[in-house]
Amino acid sequence: GTPILLVINKIDLAKGSQVKDKIDYWKNLIHAKEIIPVSAKAGTNLELLFDSIKKYLPEHPGYYPKDDLTDRSERFFASEIIREKIFLNYEQEIPYSTEVG
Repeated sequence: GTPILLVINKIDLAKGSQVKDKIDYWKNLIHAKEIIPVSAKAGTNLELLFDSIKKYLPEHPGYYPKDDLTDRSERFFASEIIREKIFLNYEQEIPYSTEVG
């Protein structure tokens, strides 16, 4: 029951009828609600893609009150900022699992 949107990227590199040929090929394999050819690099058809995605998204009440920006504490964000500075400023390899207590 979930609608399928098939996105074909890199159409800016296609020559001749390659885009149409790919659409015809995938149309026979996947029963998509829409097939949208795009070029993420050139920005071609991205608005069409976003509009199609929004069209199929369900609407429901928010999970959190509108004035809640996050479910994380200030302590979490402070430790993430410190971890980022460690990774950016330390000149030797350090474990990715570095934690701030």
